[in-house]
Amino acid sequence: PPAPRVREPVAGRVRVPRDAADVVFVEGLFLLHACDGRLARDIFDVCLYVDVDDAERRARVVARKVLGGRDRRDAEQHYERVDARNARCIARTKTRADVVLEAGGAHN
Repeated sequence: PPAPRVREPVAGRVRVPRDAADVVFVEGLFLLHACDGRLARDIFDVCLYVDVDDAERRARVVARKVLGGRDRRDAEQHYERVDARNARCIARTKTRADVVLEAGGAHN
């Protein structure tokens, strides 16, 4: 059965027993980062990194924030203050992925 979608991340909110499914998709911005010298990716069989160009990423993030209730100007300012820096940090980890997927336009 499909697991519930989590809108706001809370550590440990959804637990998946090892024998519950053949495939489990885990989405997260910092899954390829090291924490205490360990990588979360080490517990997965395969890690994918979806690479999106900067302009497309910005458009998607701002649109998602507006859809969530922020006004456009606030969403754009937040992107410039916070999300752009996070995107640059995350981009440096793509070499740790097993597969890098190049994402295109709005349908990918």
